[in-house]
Amino acid sequence: MYLLEAAECFEVWLVSANHVHGVLGRRTSDDIGSAWGWPRSAKGEPVRPSFVPPRPVRELRDLTRYRTSLVRDRTRVAQRLEKILQDAGIKLTVGASEMLGASGRAVVGALAGGERDPGVLAELAEARLRNRRHELVGALTGRFAGHHGFLCRQMLDHAAALGEQSVPGISTITASRLIAKIGVDVSVFPPLNT
Repeated sequence: MYLLEAAECFEVWLVSANHVHGVLGRRTSDDIGSAWGWPRSAKGEPVRPSFVPPRPVRELRDLTRYRTSLVRDRTRVAQRLEKILQDAGIKLTVGASEMLGASGRAVVGALAGGERDPGVLAELAEARLRNRRHELVGALTGRFAGHHGFLCRQMLDHAAALGEQSVPGISTITASRLIAKIGVDVSVFPPLNT
């Protein structure tokens, strides 16, 4: 499609096989896909092209899809980090709802840096977790060893490289996703029946 579009000799339509299913004289989707110049379906309905966004929107779509994969990667890093801590007998999720939140990163960073005193680690808690320090002391008492620290440091660095995510409401990122999905020209879509 994109090679034909680049030729700019004619208008290229991308048409859904389901939409033109049953085109007169055509029986298979392969035949339908190779049909040229069929402006109407067997029922006499006009064949409509599918929405293909302009190149800048397609490029933005590629970026937003890549960003989505990075967010998923960050979630997987947090899950691996939690697994390492559980192996060491550390139950940080008892107090911290997000492993890679401010308190979680502070505690795991201190553990990776060699701190093992549960009282000192609990003092690193921020915001509402500070009120639960006595619970954290118990949750942070474990068998955290050097290899746990090495793995945690690698995972924290990886998570930092993937970037922090904090998107309230419609932000630039959300707006980019919307544009990547539908483009900026909504006139290409049929009007809603109200």
